[in-house]
Amino acid sequence: KAGSRSPVVVFVIVMAFYLMSRMGTLKGLVLFAVMLGVVVVFIDPIIEILHAMGSNIGDRLKNIVVERDTSGREEIWSNVLGIIRKSPIFGDYYIVPSGFGAGMYPHNFYLEAFMTTGIIGGIPFLILVFYTIYRTYNLLRIQHPASWILLLYLQILIFGFFSTALYSAQELWILMFMTLTIEQPGENIAELKPKFF
Repeated sequence: KAGSRSPVVVFVIVMAFYLMSRMGTLKGLVLFAVMLGVVVVFIDPIIEILHAMGSNIGDRLKNIVVERDTSGREEIWSNVLGIIRKSPIFGDYYIVPSGFGAGMYPHNFYLEAFMTTGIIGGIPFLILVFYTIYRTYNLLRIQHPASWILLLYLQILIFGFFSTALYSAQELWILMFMTLTIEQPGENIAELKPKFF
């Protein structure tokens, strides 16, 4: 994955989520914006370092920012949305049957859930994902000792927007189960209210 853009996007989003959950939404966003600003200012030296390491990720990141290159993801997703519209209730396929990306997975967990199981399976999947994100936020906020598991879970959830297939994502299901079963010591409703300052 070292030559791919997706893990970089995942890292950025997970870092922002982590900072907001640990420091509060406003402070976390401010710190994240400052860190992002530093990266933007020093983007050329960062790309040079990546090239010196033999990685092409610098070029790929530049392509996505400057040339808006998405490696065909938009075309696949557009095709998958059309497939979902043909069978919205129960779904129909677990790989793209025709059109752009035929014979491949949709490169998006969430579209794949709806393409495969329709709203019958897609809506419960989204509810489960949102519940586990809420739970992850609260567990990170109280600095749970298993925070590393939660960060790995967030990583695979976000990575699922761009790559990998839901039907073969064992790590997603394992980390989701772990997130659901982590005990919250001293949990009470007042402690778990979202923190904004």
